[in-house]
Amino acid sequence: MNTNFAKYDPVTGRIAFAGDLPEEMIALQGDNIYVGKVDTQLDYIVSGQCVPRPVSPVVISRTAVSADGTDTTILSGVPLGAQVRVTGPTSLSADPATQSDVTLTFAIAGQYQISVDAFPYLTFGVIVDAS
Repeated sequence: MNTNFAKYDPVTGRIAFAGDLPEEMIALQGDNIYVGKVDTQLDYIVSGQCVPRPVSPVVISRTAVSADGTDTTILSGVPLGAQVRVTGPTSLSADPATQSDVTLTFAIAGQYQISVDAFPYLTFGVIVDAS
């Protein structure tokens, strides 16, 4: 019978991969192994226990803006070191290393997918309509 397990980073708790093996082979996987079922997208390991990743603290001021290059929407509560990605008619990626608010403007009309990755938080995602 196979046993569920996950290999994780001992510093961050991020789950590198999960799988199942015969129980006698789990020890061969090395250190930082959690034995049990995990969701690699929704969980992480804290003090050897599988726990749900917290909800992102990011909020957006509004999801509809004018595509005039001056109208803004603001991402607030962006954790230090987060990766901010904007994809759409034009794309960008940023690392707001020193601030918690990110101001966005759009000069080209269209829908933009905004995502903020800041482990261990769940990824924040929203669509902004620029018209």
